[in-house]
Amino acid sequence: TNIITDIAKLSGEPTTSQAELKTQAWNFFFQVFQIFLVTTFSSGAAAVAAKIIREPHLAPTLLAESLPKASNFYLTYFLIQGLTSATSNVLNSSDLAEYLFYQYFWDKTPREKFTSYSQMKGISYGSLFPKFTNLLVIAIAYSCIAPLTLAFATIGLTIYYTSYRYNLLYVCLSKIDTRGQVYVRALKQIPTGIYLA
Repeated sequence: TNIITDIAKLSGEPTTSQAELKTQAWNFFFQVFQIFLVTTFSSGAAAVAAKIIREPHLAPTLLAESLPKASNFYLTYFLIQGLTSATSNVLNSSDLAEYLFYQYFWDKTPREKFTSYSQMKGISYGSLFPKFTNLLVIAIAYSCIAPLTLAFATIGLTIYYTSYRYNLLYVCLSKIDTRGQVYVRALKQIPTGIYLA
């Protein structure tokens, strides 16, 4: 994601907040394409591709029978993402190790300690929001095929919510202020799930 942010900055965006918004747009497209569309069609449509080629008029029927099998993947995907990512977010081992190294071995004066703390990396909303937006898109798109997906998505997103709530309140800082535009764009991207459904 840092590569996408660097490319957005090099593409001529005048401010870092505009580069963050462009990062969000590109990252959302990548997330939907890679995690949702590729997985859905590789697990569902690839299984019946030969039958569709032989009998193209039966394509909707064959896809309707095979696509629910892809929803089984997403049932576990929501829970695994929620549990593993949430625990790594709370632990935040790389930032913790960096902080402890500077705190005990590198910085000697209070000014150096404050400078190290204030220059630690923050949360990049341009790369954070597309993950959750994509999870909502998947949940909405599969809700008409497998309604159980909504329950698993709720559990996974609740675990995510708890970990990020803790991090945003007590641990991390936001370095780039977009004045809420990232949230608005995420809300506008969620209906993609309705279109894909």
